[in-house]
Amino acid sequence: MKFILSGILFSLMFISHHVLMASEIATEDLILHFDDVQRTIKELHFKDDTKIKPEKGVFEIIEKYLMSNGLGERWAVVTIKNTSAGKRLLKNENIVATHADGSQSNAQNIDETLDGNDILTKAVLFRVHRFPILTIEVR
Repeated sequence: MKFILSGILFSLMFISHHVLMASEIATEDLILHFDDVQRTIKELHFKDDTKIKPEKGVFEIIEKYLMSNGLGERWAVVTIKNTSAGKRLLKNENIVATHADGSQSNAQNIDETLDGNDILTKAVLFRVHRFPILTIEVR
């Protein structure tokens, strides 16, 4: 009986230790880090013809800082200007990220109204992806 109880106790300690380690790793993986950018990429020439074009709009990216975490979430802190004199809706379809494998994804958390010539800075999610973001564009 002692042998069984000590075996159960050891098993519980072993499992709780691994659960604790897994939760520590998960916590670290959730933290976003700014991606190192070597230099600005001016042109990309991927062979895929199914390129997503941002929905036509009147927005301009003033600044962007790319971020990611250990889970593969791809984010960017983006400062966008409404170049129109009138109020416009900034939607997910207005912003497209191109990843290092040539695939693309739209923003996931944009639904903002910008007054004429208004500027907005926002952390924008571009899904979970194996490859980092190379460029972000708007129209």
